[in-house]
Amino acid sequence: MGGTEHPTAGFSQLELDVEKPAPLQPVEGAPPRRRCARVQRGLTLCAVALVVAAACVGVGAGLGWVSRGSPPPPDDHVSGRAFSKLAFGSCARAELPQPFWRPIAESRPDVFVFAGDIVYGDCEEKSCAPLDEAWSTLGTHPDFAFARASGLPIVGMLDDHDNGRNDAGQSNPFRNYAKAKFLEFFGVPANDVWRRREGLYRSQLYEGRTADGEVRVTQLLLLDVRSARTPAWTAATAPGPGHERYQPEEGVRSLETSMLGARQWAWLEGQLRTPADLRIVVSTIQVLPQGHGWEHWALYPSELARLLAALRGGAPSSSGGQSGVVFLSGDRH
Repeated sequence: MGGTEHPTAGFSQLELDVEKPAPLQPVEGAPPRRRCARVQRGLTLCAVALVVAAACVGVGAGLGWVSRGSPPPPDDHVSGRAFSKLAFGSCARAELPQPFWRPIAESRPDVFVFAGDIVYGDCEEKSCAPLDEAWSTLGTHPDFAFARASGLPIVGMLDDHDNGRNDAGQSNPFRNYAKAKFLEFFGVPANDVWRRREGLYRSQLYEGRTADGEVRVTQLLLLDVRSARTPAWTAATAPGPGHERYQPEEGVRSLETSMLGARQWAWLEGQLRTPADLRIVVSTIQVLPQGHGWEHWALYPSELARLLAALRGGAPSSSGGQSGVVFLSGDRH
């Protein structure tokens, strides 16, 4: 691990364990403990897990928003109450104790976001027995069982180690099997949108009044950066600090990359037409950092630019003011 955060122009960042915005440094190898920060009045983010990073950015009216007709409906719509607390984490080994589930459940968040590597079960050449075993172990884990029994709302996204192959993208031969195991484990209904999509991207919209009577709209966007990502990462030609494993694409090759695939891009750009006071964007690999050679969006410079432009061009808040964006990410190694 290692490396330095480099804020992208026009985007500010937020550290999770402070009360006021400050430059973010990733929480590397931190022990499981609760980290909270207020990012808007009445909204708290709580991170409980191993490797977490977030960035708070402001985008809104005056930064390129042009109405493109009515937005498509969200995949999930929760109305009648304002979104006030989110817990998130990533990179959890099912064979180890997971004492963080009790404080997460007892804090009663609106949702817990599992940002990838829910289990570690890389498939072997002709067998996914390790992945089957990892899901089975989590299913009988007493700490996780407590969280489930408490009624904790959980929404998740596969990354690589729960997808069957380290650092894999679209070429991963195990991705369909891994998706099926994910859907089976969480009991996703047969008519759910996840069953029809190639990947696991999803949107949730929370709309309601806060304790002081204000209407707040919060949009949760989960991005699937594995199922359609192509081509494979380019190995670093001279491994070293900043180029530990991979290096960014350059020139024409950069323009031929795709992090999300055409269908997911169209879905995301449609969802960004929804007015929201706050957008929470979940990516299982880091979005803003550019100072390391592990997996991150800047390995595909044109795709990172497209993402930031899409966010800048999204609809303003429900009241016509500035929308905010928070990135939540997990895997760095």
